[in-house]
Amino acid sequence: MPTIQPYSATAQVKSLAGTAALPGITFTGDTDTGFYSPAANQVAITTGGVQRLLIGSDGSITPSGSLLFPAGTAAAPSLSFTGDTDTGI
Repeated sequence: MPTIQPYSATAQVKSLAGTAALPGITFTGDTDTGFYSPAANQVAITTGGVQRLLIGSDGSITPSGSLLFPAGTAAAPSLSFTGDTDTGI
């Protein structure tokens, strides 16, 4: 495997916007998984050529599947709030 050299950008690093099936930023040997921009001011994550997560221009985060959390307890819920970790679901 080649050695990765340190890189320091002094300008923007740009990529094609891409699609869910062919994302603009992808991985060797897995060209239908990665990051792309479906519209202006949006970023999406795709796996297997299917959009799985969309971050909208308004900051909304929209998953396309289930959100899975570990089982919690009454004292330590798996979904809680910053500064109040014993209150939640």
